[in-house]
Amino acid sequence: MSKRILLTSVCRPLGPEYGDAPSVGYELLYRQVLRAQGIFSPRTVNIHFGLEYIAENLDAPTVVLQYPSKSELIRELKKGYDYVGISFIMAVMHKMKEAVALIRKYAPNSKIVLGGYGTVLKDDVLKPYGDYICREEGVAFFRRLLGEKEIPMPYKHPLIVSWLKVFGWKVSGTGKIFAGLGCPNGCSPASKPSANTPWKKSWRWVLTVSGSATKARDPITPSSRAGPLRTFSPSSASTASRC
Repeated sequence: MSKRILLTSVCRPLGPEYGDAPSVGYELLYRQVLRAQGIFSPRTVNIHFGLEYIAENLDAPTVVLQYPSKSELIRELKKGYDYVGISFIMAVMHKMKEAVALIRKYAPNSKIVLGGYGTVLKDDVLKPYGDYICREEGVAFFRRLLGEKEIPMPYKHPLIVSWLKVFGWKVSGTGKIFAGLGCPNGCSPASKPSANTPWKKSWRWVLTVSGSATKARDPITPSSRAGPLRTFSPSSASTASRC
């Protein structure tokens, strides 16, 4: 029988009003880059793209949760999963611990996989919270963990659209196309980036949902997934803040 996989970020709500640092949140613009603009800042939810990418390239049935509430995570855990992966950064490690506690309470038979930039921490810090630590390219890691055959690059590309709102009005939607996995700069938080980055030198024009055109590198081949992938993500910055 095929293993069942759940991939999730940490739980919402996030932000200084919930005990987090001022720049912690789901929004690169409103919470970080343009936070001084207050209500005049454009708003968009930044999801964990890596989770979508991994799910798109597994044979096993995979569900992705993007910033679920605790009740939403618990409801999903009760359905029964063999592996639950959590993507986190160091700034929300306390949220990762909360998610781990929920998994162990409501899905005690599930194996926990920790991933994301937070795994730059030492093993002795992370091992109390996970059965596995992913510090490499996520698709290959999970396929090996599940006993699935290695697949060649380019991988299948997930369908990801980022919606931008101003004063609550949806003004544009931009499709996300990734030109490579990892980063060619070799910064220490990234795991073996240059070896796993199939960069191409050509360019192509990409239409956004709103109809504008932008220039992007020739991407990894897009493909639809035949398997049972389901995704939850907060539809807007306002709903993202609700528990």
